[in-house]
Amino acid sequence: MITTETPFLSPSSPFADREQARKVAVLLVMAVATSKGSYPEHSLAVANLSRAVGVELVLGEEALLVLALGALLHDVGKLGVPGALLHKSGPLTRHEREFIERHSEMGARMIEQIWCLRRVAPVIRHHHERYDGSGYPDGLEAEEIPLTARIVAATDAYDAMVRSRPYREGRSPTEAIGELTRGAHERSGKPVRFGGCGDSGARSGAIGRIAHRFPSALLPLAFIHRSA
Repeated sequence: MITTETPFLSPSSPFADREQARKVAVLLVMAVATSKGSYPEHSLAVANLSRAVGVELVLGEEALLVLALGALLHDVGKLGVPGALLHKSGPLTRHEREFIERHSEMGARMIEQIWCLRRVAPVIRHHHERYDGSGYPDGLEAEEIPLTARIVAATDAYDAMVRSRPYREGRSPTEAIGELTRGAHERSGKPVRFGGCGDSGARSGAIGRIAHRFPSALLPLAFIHRSA
């Protein structure tokens, strides 16, 4: 029997056991949610939105899996951050903020030790980098930041803004896109226009089906973005 899955499942592939990779990723996301008193909906939404962007950008099957799993696990490093610090109601000290910011590096190091997931580590490590080099942990700039990490940065920031929290109402998609656009313009020094690939997101497909939550404007913002 001939199947298109065979090359992807070859022993040389870092995702030879894709189902195992998915199961481990879901278990890790649930572990973060359980131990930190949070909910997994944000991680699941970021994974779905990131994959939708990847589909519109015509990424290959393996790249889409790297993107989706990296997005799902983008905050797994928070397992190493005390819950009291994550949920602190008052302002963070400089030391506390620096400790929390280590979550992307801690998460990447954790995932590097899991054979079926190790290729997604760069997505996790770099999803808080910024176009102007002011992000963390490595201060990468512009195209130095992996495309997958740039996509996750945009979708992470977008979902964080539109999602309601116990202490605030979520912003509208229009407001969230406006905030992302202003931040992208300020940090890149370039105007962000919603032409080209942004307009293509309006056609039928993954983004078209969830357009009420995922404006096509997020496509260009995946290239020049403001990390949350």
